[in-house]
Amino acid sequence: MLYYVLLKAQGEISFSPAPEVDKLWLGSFKYLRPGLPLEALKRYLQPLSLSSCLSEKENDKERKIIRLIQRGLDKDGSVLKEDFEWHAGKQFIWTEGLKHLGSEELLQEFSRMADGRQIAEGEFIFWSQKLKLKESEFLQLLHQEVIRKRGEWIEAVVREKNGWRCRRCGSSQVAEWPSLYGTAATCQGCKSIGSLTSLQVLFRFYTSPASSPRKVYLSGRSELKPQAELKVQAELKKEKESKIQESSDLGETSQWSVDFTPAQKEAAKELISFFTTGSGKEVLVWAACGAGKTEICFPLLQRYLEAGRNVLFAAPRQDVVHDLHPRLQKNFPAYRLRLLSGAAPPNWENSQLTVATTHQVLRFWQAFDLIIFDEMDAYPYRGNQVLAYGLEKALKKDGDLVYLTATPGEEILAKVSSGQAGLIRLPARHHGNPLPVPEVIKIRLPAWDNLKASQILKDKYLPALKDLAGELADKGPLLVFLPTVSLVKEWIKVFQAVFADWPVTGSWSFDPERRKKVSDFLTGQSRIFVSTSILERGITVNGLQVLVLYAQHELYDVRSLVQMAGRVGRTAENPGGRAVFVAPQETKAMATARDWIVEQNTLARKGGFLCV
Repeated sequence: MLYYVLLKAQGEISFSPAPEVDKLWLGSFKYLRPGLPLEALKRYLQPLSLSSCLSEKENDKERKIIRLIQRGLDKDGSVLKEDFEWHAGKQFIWTEGLKHLGSEELLQEFSRMADGRQIAEGEFIFWSQKLKLKESEFLQLLHQEVIRKRGEWIEAVVREKNGWRCRRCGSSQVAEWPSLYGTAATCQGCKSIGSLTSLQVLFRFYTSPASSPRKVYLSGRSELKPQAELKVQAELKKEKESKIQESSDLGETSQWSVDFTPAQKEAAKELISFFTTGSGKEVLVWAACGAGKTEICFPLLQRYLEAGRNVLFAAPRQDVVHDLHPRLQKNFPAYRLRLLSGAAPPNWENSQLTVATTHQVLRFWQAFDLIIFDEMDAYPYRGNQVLAYGLEKALKKDGDLVYLTATPGEEILAKVSSGQAGLIRLPARHHGNPLPVPEVIKIRLPAWDNLKASQILKDKYLPALKDLAGELADKGPLLVFLPTVSLVKEWIKVFQAVFADWPVTGSWSFDPERRKKVSDFLTGQSRIFVSTSILERGITVNGLQVLVLYAQHELYDVRSLVQMAGRVGRTAENPGGRAVFVAPQETKAMATARDWIVEQNTLARKGGFLCV
């Protein structure tokens, strides 16, 4: 999209993609043609200071602007050959084509849809279709919101001293390519939700009211009056002033779809108290696997919603988000719930309550008063600076952030240690039994490089492993974890050979039959399931036993091992079970995983949350 340099009567400089809209609001001005990408214009004219511009004569100022632009284009290697000329803005007159800019109904509908959003240029066509506008009319609407100080144009990808940076995701990973205006760049960090280039812009919408409303002349006889402007703003501005109750009393918990355990009640009260007493802005809820960490946020979430605040429930993975959606709908039926994930149709409606994947969160900017972030250590969020940037920018400057996990990473633990984040523990499961502590059994399995099933079946340690696996499978369904896809494929053959009387199957992330195979295992149609880490989270199988082979593998850190062991003992019918790590020797990760689980049991016992 191209922008024009506007030189206002007072000597001020601005940039506009739609000078005809500026005419309605600003009166007289000059504008420079041809237009250029916003990123280039801002960079070329950066040497200009407002004070120097105001003090210069008009002709000198105009020549200086053209000189700086031409110098910048030459430096960038542009092949643009057009001459730059100043034109009077008075040529723009009101036409019927601008009538939509005075529609209060349209302004309200757009504001509801765009609240807290940042809209990429490539998405303009979808927004214009939703609002039943031409794309050019939608652009005019956006620019009017910028003039009213309710939005902002942002260069999508900006050039910096040492490269480029995306303004949506913060990434510096780009692909460069030649353009009419010189070298351009496309961001690689957030391309999964739509590509952004240095020739494009983002539109950020704010809900704060404009400063003093101006009259907009839409014809010779009518105008959008200041009173109407104020009415629009008043209806769109949410009631943020209502105070969240300071009491940490949970009130009646029977309204929720689950019965709170004593451990959950205690954690929920601590969570409310943390924010209502001003203890901090970030808190980690460190829960045992299967302890019900999501539900303890419901009382806090209810208070924020009742106070008119915007709340986001975020998670890295689509399956978690789609699992959360019906649970939130059931527990908060009075509120419209917005679901955003790559697997769901676009949701244009505004809502106080949003559930979204962390990739979709990149579409927001300072939009939420409270973010509850589930499974913060899970793929693809863990170690992903792009998604971390998006989460940070989606939270309002004075917003609150709750991290939920059973396996916190080093970064959040460091924040807790330094006092930058609070800590709340939820150590007990709903059935009141201790977490099964994983065992380490030392068996030296054959080396995993280029390993084939035929080699495994001849290995001298196979009888010992067969006895162990058979003992576990006698107690209940057996989930066998392996670190790589190639190992999964070979070990499926091994288990099928040595346990011919039991149905054995397995899967991995890109297996085309993954969904059916996992469903069959969850419904009891497979006795032994061999898997990569795809099932280390989010599944509950009654009576499940876990066997981790090659537990010493570098892919298995403490968090993976805790999550895999956490699949055992999750139901009240079978709260026990075994989780076994098989390796030639115990690693630090295995020892730490055991320590974490033992610590949860100790805390649960001290808190009186265990029934045995």
